[in-house]
Formats: sequence, structure tokens, C-alpha cells
Amino acid sequence: MAEVPAAARTPGPAHVRLTALTVFTSGMGLGFLGLCVFRHASPTLLASEAIGAAAAGAMVAVLPGPRFSKRDAPGSGTCSYLVACGIVSGLAIAALALVRFEGLELAPLFLIGLAAGGSFRLAVALVLAMHPPRRVAALVGLCGTSFGLGGLAANLIGAIAVSASSVRSLSLCATTVSAVLAYAAVRARRLRFEPLDRSAHWRNPPHGAGPRRVLLAASLLFQASAWGIAALWLLVYLARGLGLSLSNGAFVLACFWLALAVGWAAGGRMPRIRENLAPLAIPSALAVAGVLFLNSVGRLPAAVLGAMLLGLGMGVLFQFTLCLAAWPSTLGQCRWIAMSLQASLAAALLVGWPVGMLVAVAGISQLLYAVLGCFAGALAAVLILVGDYRLTGDPAVI
Repeated sequence: MAEVPAAARTPGPAHVRLTALTVFTSGMGLGFLGLCVFRHASPTLLASEAIGAAAAGAMVAVLPGPRFSKRDAPGSGTCSYLVACGIVSGLAIAALALVRFEGLELAPLFLIGLAAGGSFRLAVALVLAMHPPRRVAALVGLCGTSFGLGGLAANLIGAIAVSASSVRSLSLCATTVSAVLAYAAVRARRLRFEPLDRSAHWRNPPHGAGPRRVLLAASLLFQASAWGIAALWLLVYLARGLGLSLSNGAFVLACFWLALAVGWAAGGRMPRIRENLAPLAIPSALAVAGVLFLNSVGRLPAAVLGAMLLGLGMGVLFQFTLCLAAWPSTLGQCRWIAMSLQASLAAALLVGWPVGMLVAVAGISQLLYAVLGCFAGALAAVLILVGDYRLTGDPAVI
């Protein structure tokens, strides 16, 4: 990662805490979506229409508002809109969980997607509003840890709720995502954001930075798609392919989220890939080994090990990718990268839709190959990016 300027400082404690909370809530939202997809897929092999409803909700939360890709900080209008999303989705989810309405079976998926998308939009806006911190890797690791722990919490809560009550209680538990979104958006309105410095370097980027920024954006979207497929369909795979119960499957998926958090945080301590591509072999080997364990052995310990290896590989690769960009100038001022960050959750859900249709035709094991395919696409984009940077000799990667 590029060196931060001498004037870099640590963001305000309130800003950091709120960012960690919103990232945690985003992970919870995606975790609850995976549990609810399993609920809607249980009568049949798969139910891709559930993913479509969740994707529509996430897009409603992300798309409205001016300066979609260039906003330095969440404005009052955006915060008010997200407060409304949290309140409306929470009340509607609770009503649908307590009273059964005919013809609205997919509405909870739409509403949970709305809450998760709103949390993710607020989290990205808070990240882009940060000044360059003194310890960049620590702050990026905090975000990764918060995201993974959010998914872990959702799966543990879901497993306990199903064991104590019923599968219908999953939607009621998901109201916590909406409540935290409304609270975080209210808090964000009270924060004061200082304007970011516009250095001459970012007004006049290196000659080859444009194509490399597109490659970085593509890698981020590929990785988000791999996360989405794993988070949404892995529980279904564990039930249909390995015969695990919902409680055992949720436990395995919780291990996946925990490993993702550990990999994302640990990736910052590994060698940078800017000058040496050898460390990229680590996440690749972890992901391939994880898929092999999940695909070849049908026992619970092997499934846990496979899920954890897959999560570790995904987390490490994402940290490697983020370390190619300077914080936060590139993330906030490059249109392609900012758009890829803002749209990554909705894109991940949209990619999960056709993957579910493919699996319904080709077989449940194709889910794992779809994850590996997205992972390979992200890895290829990073390899081309770093190779081009080293050949051109530009002063900055991005």
C-alpha cells in the first residue's frame, strides 16, 4: 500500500466505531440472507427467486441519491433515506414474521436485502470519508474482522433461534439488522466530516493507472460475487449435498465467516504483492483446498475444515487487493473503484441468482465451482494489474 503522508492522523473514535458497527451489520445482513434462502429452498432443490428479491432490496437501498460514486461523506439526505429504510424494513419484517400473508413469501427477502444494502452503503460512505490513517492495515483489518464477525453472529443467532423456536423465527431475528441501520444512520447525521485533501497526484494519475483501476474494480466485484455465492448457497449445499441439518449447516457457515474475518485481518501482516507475486499462492491454495474438502468428504469435521480454508483464502485475497490502493484517495476519487465498492453487495446478490438456476440444472456441486470461478477471475485481474504496473514502471500502482 502506498505510504500515507506525514500529516496522516487517526480518524475520530466515533467515526471508527460507527464504521465498524455498520460493516458488522452488513455482515449480519448477508448472513441472515443465507439462512433465509435456505428456508425458501427447503421445499425444492433451490429457489433462485429468493435471491432475486434480496438483490432488488439491496439495489433500492444503494441506487438512490446524487453523486453515487463520488460522495466523500454520507449527506443528511442519504442518512435520512437510510433511517427510513431501517424503520420501514424492520416494522415490515416483524409484521410478516408474526402474521402470515398469502402471496408475500418473498417479501422478507426483499426487506432483509434492503436493510443489508443500506448498511453496506453507509459503511462504504463512512470509509470513503476517512482521512489517511496512520495505521492503514489495522483499520482495514478492523473492517474485515467486523464484517466476518457480523456473518458469524447471524449464523449463530439463526441456529439458536431455529433450535429454540422454528425456521420462521429467522425473519424476526433479522429485524436487528434494520434496527442497527436506523440507529447508525442517525448517528452518521451527527458526525462532522472534514473535507478530504485533493492532492496533485490524484488529479494527475500515472499514465497506466486508468486500466489498472478498472482491473482493481473488476477484482473487487469478482470477489464480492464469490462471497455472495458462498454466503447465500453454501448452507443449501451443506443440506442437499452433505445432508447436514440446519443447525449443523449454520455452524459450518459460522466457521466460514470466522475464517473470513481472520484471513482479512491476517492478510495485512503478509508480504505485499506489489513487488512479489509469490504470496498470491497462499489464498489460491487455501481456496482450492477448501473446495476439495467440501466436495469430496461428506462428514461434518471435513465440511468445517473446508469452509474455514475457503473463508481464509477469500479474506487474504481481499486484503491483498485493497493493499494495492492508497487510502482513501484512490478509493474515493476513482469512479470505477468507488462504484465497484458501492455496488458490490447488490452485484453479489445478482450473481447468485443465475448461479442458483445453473445448479438446479447441472447439480449441487456446481456451487463450489462457481465460487472458484469468481475467485479465479479476481486473481487473474490482480495478476494482470500487478504485471502491468511492474512493466510500465509507474510511480503508483493505481
